[in-house]
Amino acid sequence: FCLDKIYIKKFLNSFDINRLLFFAEKNSIGYRAVIDIFPVISKIFFWEYFGKNFFTHPENLVLICIGLQNKTIEETKNELSLKNFVVISILKKVVVKFLNILSF
Repeated sequence: FCLDKIYIKKFLNSFDINRLLFFAEKNSIGYRAVIDIFPVISKIFFWEYFGKNFFTHPENLVLICIGLQNKTIEETKNELSLKNFVVISILKKVVVKFLNILSF
């Protein structure tokens, strides 16, 4: 992977990374506190900085809906025929993978 901590600072600051950590690992904040970061993660992924098979197909779909098309959780849930908690769970998996590649 050609993504590193120095490069990621062009897109996200330490406050953004901390919000992602609290969302994914500590469950202390809700998805609304990090929803603005998903367009950045989506763009980085679809520019192929992670590699083509980094995320699963459902994770790709949720990233496209929320990150690139700016759809809400509700719209994404309806479009993909999923439940709210499933969409949020997929978002958490995306964040965990993203943070793991950055070794946070």
